[in-house]
Amino acid sequence: MKLKELGRLTYAEATTLTVLLIALGFWIGGSYVKPTPISTMAVAFMALSLLLLTGALNWDDCLACTFAWDTLFWIAILMSQSKALTEKGVIAYFAEGVSSSLIATGMPPVGMWMLLLIVYVAMHYLFASQSAHVAAMYPAFLAVMLRCGISRVLSAMSLAYIGNTMTAMTH
Repeated sequence: MKLKELGRLTYAEATTLTVLLIALGFWIGGSYVKPTPISTMAVAFMALSLLLLTGALNWDDCLACTFAWDTLFWIAILMSQSKALTEKGVIAYFAEGVSSSLIATGMPPVGMWMLLLIVYVAMHYLFASQSAHVAAMYPAFLAVMLRCGISRVLSAMSLAYIGNTMTAMTH
């Protein structure tokens, strides 16, 4: 009923839907393209370019979404910081030091697992963004848990679950 009131898709809506489906296809399958995989960022720029070239979106519309540009700017900075921490070896150093210390205590794996989950949650308050926290700390905590002898599935799934649960616990 409501769809009938809205009427047929406009040119801009149909174009946007088509571009979205194309982008989704490239996001899902772009890594399988040989010899050079298509990066997700290239797909995003392609989609934006198509929307602008077809007239489904104009540059004034883009500029009017200041909150989106603000979000993009800060997420880019936070994700770059997380990547730099990983590339410079800070995360690996942390994982090595923590796992060695935990193993030396003689604590059973279940105790180490619970302690690491508590620390993982507590550390999320040191990050301005949950995305940055997960990008930087998930691999480190996963490496620590695996090195401490905790099950791969339990480690990966519990960190993923806690990472999603922290969204509701954020100030």
